[in-house]
Amino acid sequence: MNLTSYRFRIPLSLAVVAIITALAFSLAVAYQTYRNIQIEQQRTGYRLAHAMEPVLARAIRHDDIWLAYSLLREPSGAGKTKTGFPAPFLVLLDEQRHIFASNQPEHFPLGVALADIDSELARLDSESNRENPVVQWRDGQLLIAPVHSADAQVGTLMLGFSTGVFWNRFREILIGAAPVIGLVLLALIGIGWVWGQRIIAPLTSLSHCMERIGRDDITRLQCPTYAGSDEIGQLGQRFKLLLEDLRNKQALEEQAKTQERLAAIGRMAAGVAHEVNNPLGGLFAAIDTYRHTPSRQRDPDRTLALIERGLQQIHTVVSALLVESRLETRPLTQQDIDDVATLVQADAATVNKAIHWDNQLPRELPLPANAVRQILLNLTLNAVQATPPKNKITIELTADDDALQILVSNPGEPIPAAVLAHLFEPFQSQRPHGTGLGLWVTYQTVTQLGGEIDVESQARLTRFRVRLPLTKTRKEVA
Repeated sequence: MNLTSYRFRIPLSLAVVAIITALAFSLAVAYQTYRNIQIEQQRTGYRLAHAMEPVLARAIRHDDIWLAYSLLREPSGAGKTKTGFPAPFLVLLDEQRHIFASNQPEHFPLGVALADIDSELARLDSESNRENPVVQWRDGQLLIAPVHSADAQVGTLMLGFSTGVFWNRFREILIGAAPVIGLVLLALIGIGWVWGQRIIAPLTSLSHCMERIGRDDITRLQCPTYAGSDEIGQLGQRFKLLLEDLRNKQALEEQAKTQERLAAIGRMAAGVAHEVNNPLGGLFAAIDTYRHTPSRQRDPDRTLALIERGLQQIHTVVSALLVESRLETRPLTQQDIDDVATLVQADAATVNKAIHWDNQLPRELPLPANAVRQILLNLTLNAVQATPPKNKITIELTADDDALQILVSNPGEPIPAAVLAHLFEPFQSQRPHGTGLGLWVTYQTVTQLGGEIDVESQARLTRFRVRLPLTKTRKEVA
């Protein structure tokens, strides 16, 4: 996935994070509201029990059931609990844990033991203590408060709060806060989206600039980057340094290439001068001898022959340097390969060397026959001259729908690395009487055909590999 897709994913992710954060905050607020309502309900029960305690104590002491009933029915609320009790319910017990009065006499008859009416309430009453007077009941919360008179407990007040009342209050608070929560969510989504866009914008710009490296001219590549002091700004500064290093590297490479080309031209010029000066010296010597020889002793034919041979040698050097750009279009056949094999067989036999031909050409190929013959002839003769006596040279020719491949392998001493680096330059021969033009002409011909040539030389084996594409040649022939 490229960085462009993150242009929307990162802001969206930040918006989602903002939503999750807002929801988590809302849930925390809702939970705290829930706890506050619980605490408020408990405090209300404490205050109610404390306010009614003196009157309820007097009612129990004077056996005034009507007074107790009148007091208990005042805080009664509407609604039924899961057990059918209105909420909240209040029950006053005497010392024997019998019902003295309640705000729900139909459910809590007077004079009946609490255990006979509701065993769970009786159990909670027996387990209650002053440290924890509020306990959880099946229908909500239950406050169990003792009723004292003159420092003596004369009864017990049970006050039950239904969850229905609690949830109604909780729902009212949430509904009232919903608009505010919604506005906060929208604000956080907008902030998250804008923040994400600001984060991803410099990264997107940097990504587009990185894609241009290798495609555009590095010397003219200008990339505006974010210049902040945070991590993204530091990344932009590092990228600027990288661009500067790449520019310096390219400048050094161009300078090295220029120096290498100048050095190659210098070596070529020196080789040409050497190869041309040798026959020129002979020509000048022949002319000088002819001038200083008496007329009756002069031999014009002999002098002209010397001049002709010298000029022919100069012509050979110049012709080798001028590789023809137009190649004949006669296609390559099996007979051309057989002709080359016949031509080099005599040279190989003279120096006691064998040549093994592995010719797998399946058909006529759309390659210039004379050019391929010259390439094959130069490489084969070069291998014959470099191979020790009583050794075998291997030549392999294979072809497919895309290219012709020629492999020429010969045993012998490996080519030194210093020579290998300039092997295809003119006048780089290791042989005493070689011109060093054969491999250079081969390289030029292969390049003209759109092919490739390389050499491997290690241990006691040297192998030349030539690949000539067929597609380009077919178009030229057509």
